[in-house]
Amino acid sequence: MQDVFSKNPKMGDPASLAPQLDENSRTLDQLQQEIRKYEVRHDMAFHFWIRTCSDIIIHRVLPAVFFGGNFFKKA
Repeated sequence: MQDVFSKNPKMGDPASLAPQLDENSRTLDQLQQEIRKYEVRHDMAFHFWIRTCSDIIIHRVLPAVFFGGNFFKKA
């Protein structure tokens, strides 16, 4: 970006871009950290959901299907 400004002085002072580029870089880093944080939370929630669904299917639904009964009752 600075190269474009350097080659075309009508666009403005290339030195004025440095603070904006630094700020954008910091903002991008913060957003990437936030993405990683939510990816970890998503993974934890997904794995919890899988374990919970598996537990319900194994301990409630399958016995009800194969042995009769109400799979909504607590095991």
